[in-house]
Amino acid sequence: MPAITLDNITEAVINHGDKGKTNPRLHEIYSSLVKHLHAFQREVNLTTEELEIGRQFLFKLATPNQDFPMGEITLMTDCLGISETCVLLADDKNHGHGTTEMNVEGPLYFGALPERQQGDLIGEIVAGEKPLFVTHTVQDKNGKPLANAIVDVWQPNGEGHYYVQREELPEWNFYARFRTDANGKPHKLRLYSIASTRHGDNLEGDTVSLCVRQLQYEKDGETINGVCSTFLCDIEPGAKVKITGPVGKEMLLPADEEANVIMLATGTGIAPMRTYLRRMFEPSEREKNGWHFKGKAWLFMGSPTTANLLYDDDFNRYQQEYPDNFRYTKAISREQQNANGGRMYIQDRVSENAEEIFSWIENPKTHVYMCGLRGMEPGIDEAMTAAAAAKGLNWAELRPQLKKAERWHVETY
Repeated sequence: MPAITLDNITEAVINHGDKGKTNPRLHEIYSSLVKHLHAFQREVNLTTEELEIGRQFLFKLATPNQDFPMGEITLMTDCLGISETCVLLADDKNHGHGTTEMNVEGPLYFGALPERQQGDLIGEIVAGEKPLFVTHTVQDKNGKPLANAIVDVWQPNGEGHYYVQREELPEWNFYARFRTDANGKPHKLRLYSIASTRHGDNLEGDTVSLCVRQLQYEKDGETINGVCSTFLCDIEPGAKVKITGPVGKEMLLPADEEANVIMLATGTGIAPMRTYLRRMFEPSEREKNGWHFKGKAWLFMGSPTTANLLYDDDFNRYQQEYPDNFRYTKAISREQQNANGGRMYIQDRVSENAEEIFSWIENPKTHVYMCGLRGMEPGIDEAMTAAAAAKGLNWAELRPQLKKAERWHVETY
């Protein structure tokens, strides 16, 4: 065997072994890597001391740690642009096919993720967080929905930690695998309003009451029933239903027992108002919460007919039992008329009582909650604008101030 010199060491290393007979592609990659590494050493005149520093660095990269249980080799290839270059090369081959560009998995993707059903909450929520709902459609190169496609999701929690980085986090926290349906989409989530407190209507803490109106409409002479609302309305007692949530804006009552609360609701938007009123006036709820409402509450409820007034008996009872604390004002559009002879909507009731409502709002202890159809907002704003102007105030400036002070809460659709 000839002596190894700077002139022949590269070829000697490349030709060691079976010269790619077993795996030609691996030999191709290996040969090129050796050539470039040796050229790099010559270019920078690498010393043995610098080589040892490099060895120690690579050793540390390969050593598992709390933040990267599989080591940081993947992170290094990302930082050096090696991973992204591979992605760009692959995308370049697919140029013009309309495919979604590839991306780098990163050092904290482990494959073989636990399979979940669409709509599942896939992680433990940190206090103060709100769940993020993500929907997607997977298409083939021709833009057609792709059925049974695998969609892997992995991310840190709200504090920036992946489950493998903290022992206290549950296994596979915020890691999940989903599959698309025949339309290339996840099953559609339906969001319904919760109409019970955390204790549930049975006060045992193991039930949730939903406010659901069955969707039904006519199309081409045929009656169409809403898929999920009909399912919920017709479901048999004891049947299993998968739910997730809560979602939407946070609309909590103030902690102050002497706060004043104005509630504006239409349709199933009455759900959170029912929750508030049960907390305020149901004796069992007051006892369980140790919270005894002493302020004033005013509910404005909009409905097309008297028969459509949800929870009406309960609200009438509260008004009888707590006349100094609760007022209940109804706007029944098909049975009542406004001042102009038209139908009575909730915004008309607000307009009738705008001056008194505004005087409540001027009290810093007053909070306003609005839930239901978005169409009521302009009329309510108009009534409040007039009431504010009568006192030399600008409602357009005042409303954002109320919102910033967390005294103006709106969830409309």
